[in-house]
Amino acid sequence: MTIFSAPFQSLLFPVPAGTPWYDRVALWLIHFLGEGKFYALFSMLFGMGMVLQMERIEDRGGHFVGLYARRLLILLVIGIIHAFLIWPGDILIPLADRDHRARHWRAAADARLCRSHLLVGVAASVGTTVTRARALGQMALSNYLLQSIICIAIFYGYSLALFGKVGTAAGIALTIVIYALQIPISHWWLRRFRYGPVEWLWRSGTYLKRQPLRRG
Repeated sequence: MTIFSAPFQSLLFPVPAGTPWYDRVALWLIHFLGEGKFYALFSMLFGMGMVLQMERIEDRGGHFVGLYARRLLILLVIGIIHAFLIWPGDILIPLADRDHRARHWRAAADARLCRSHLLVGVAASVGTTVTRARALGQMALSNYLLQSIICIAIFYGYSLALFGKVGTAAGIALTIVIYALQIPISHWWLRRFRYGPVEWLWRSGTYLKRQPLRRG
């Protein structure tokens, strides 16, 4: 949220002397509890998805490498569209590259061992939060892109133009509000549809076949 609401250079310099105490506390919390950890969590979740998908495909006698390469290519295209048309701070492009390198490593590894390590890592990182926000996770890609759209509408000139006007503490509060709204929206969507809208496009492109979307 800080990168959306203020110049990126502000992260590189000391906190200004006149910064309110609550913004200082918020910066400390971001630095020690959140900074950099969400990239690792995203990578871990994508890695877990890769392992589980490989096992399912191999159990059905399919060919994992070509299918997963297509999946990563589509993710890369989504990331490029996001970076150039919505917001330049995209993380999908590095994730696609990291998963591409992980695919070669995974091909030589034991599936059950990898899955165990990934599940333990996820459990240690997010605990029961993942269970409670399962719908949010099932639509992680759609929600990630929606967050970018919401934030550019709030901070940039397209709408409210609050860039540079929202403190760190208020930014954290806004982040919580956005997530809190996305959880019931995701539950509402998944009661009616099998996948998030972007996940459906991703899956259809991966299998080169239109996937069923509506439930029932």
